[in-house]
Amino acid sequence: MKNIFLFLLLASFQMGAQPFSRKVITGAAQMDAYLPLLQNKKVALLVNQTSVVGDTHLVDTLLSAGIEIVKYLRLNMDSGGQQMPGRR
Repeated sequence: MKNIFLFLLLASFQMGAQPFSRKVITGAAQMDAYLPLLQNKKVALLVNQTSVVGDTHLVDTLLSAGIEIVKYLRLNMDSGGQQMPGRR
């Protein structure tokens, strides 16, 4: 038991010591990976105000790419006075 605890303790120090050298890319920004899978499909989304690609909300981005969004649920109750995505 002591050996397992020691191993986990040392492993946690090792993980924290490594610098984070790569830029984080959100899933929404990796459209080339999933856009072909969404073509000719009905899509439902679970999003919030941070679901953006660049400066455009994911819902608007997918609509402009020709993806058929049949439903979406926006999780944040306060849009901060901003226009709802998908409504132009």
